Amino acid sequence: RLVGLTQSEALKTWRFWIIALAMLIVSFALGGPVPNLEGILKDRGLDAATVLSLTPLIGLSAIAGRIIGGLLLDRFWAPAVAFVILGLPSVACWVLSHGTYDTATAAFAILMIGFALGIEYDVLAYLTSRYFGLKAYSGLYAILYVFFALGSGIAPLAFGRIKDVTDGYGPALLASAVALPLAAALFLLLGRYPRFEETEA
Repeated sequence: RLVGLTQSEALKTWRFWIIALAMLIVSFALGGPVPNLEGILKDRGLDAATVLSLTPLIGLSAIAGRIIGGLLLDRFWAPAVAFVILGLPSVACWVLSHGTYDTATAAFAILMIGFALGIEYDVLAYLTSRYFGLKAYSGLYAILYVFFALGSGIAPLAFGRIKDVTDGYGPALLASAVALPLAAALFLLLGRYPRFEETEA
């Protein structure tokens, strides 16, 4: 049995567009620092060898984020989990944008960003199923993924352009630091999971 909204029904709900907007902003704010990470760290005075040792932390923390984030989504209200994990990298972006810092501080910031990257896909998939059901899941997920891909696709170019104009990554990172908690807070507006009546598959 399949339960949930049809694609046309879901597209008329405000919850769908809240998720789309939140994912667009979050994916942009998190997608910008990662491909520019080497330049960000070098701009802040870290040498090439240190940068090379730090960048793999993105992948390792993303794996941890995928596992731990998935467990949290199964046990707690998903919007709250998304708010905390996707909003916390705001601190990392703020740290990376300010002056010089040591290796430990840079590692901490990178781990926070990577951890959030690991849960992005899970949040999108989970919220789609819980708020719209499974009747039109694949189509709705695909549409929402377009917003996610749009943000993460534009971000590296935008960060690079801002760097060229301002001669630094600081303004772009500060924009991400502001955008992340605001976008993550949008998930809290989704409310309780709806209950759908069963229909024949």
